[in-house]
Amino acid sequence: MTDVNNSMGEQKNDSLEKSVMPDGSADATSQSETVDGVSAVSTVGKESHPFLSEGGDSAQTQMPAAQTQEPGPISTDELRQKIIQVLHTVYDPEIPVDIWELGLVYRLDIDANGNVYIQMTLTSPMCPVAGSLPPEVERKVASVPGVKSVRVELTWDPPWNMAMMSDVARLTLGFM
Repeated sequence: MTDVNNSMGEQKNDSLEKSVMPDGSADATSQSETVDGVSAVSTVGKESHPFLSEGGDSAQTQMPAAQTQEPGPISTDELRQKIIQVLHTVYDPEIPVDIWELGLVYRLDIDANGNVYIQMTLTSPMCPVAGSLPPEVERKVASVPGVKSVRVELTWDPPWNMAMMSDVARLTLGFM
């Protein structure tokens, strides 16, 4: 295992392991990389990897450093889609439709650094989840890889109404 700081000053750990079959032959090489606490592992079978030989010794087989690629930054469009997927998992407990389809999210802004701003509302100012739903949104969105920070703002202007629901929500609730 190698510990280094990459060109961006991130702490990086690399390791290379080779699994051995019961008959002593090499089966696959597994390379793992950790950058600032985030791990990635890739496994390549001997038949598809040019640096492994049929009877190669695991101590002598190594993948060249040029084969290691760090994942690039995620685009804001990709990040937006991942955040919307997460918002589809957040429900108003009184309505069997997620907050995205209900139209409770008024704004979703993402900057190039992964900072996220969400402006949302609830179905009513007297909604019993007014204290718990916005923090749930913040927590779930913050868990999306590529998100650096999240700010959720609750607003009542404009007030939510049923016309803000998507067709999916209307169909689910029997309004279509």
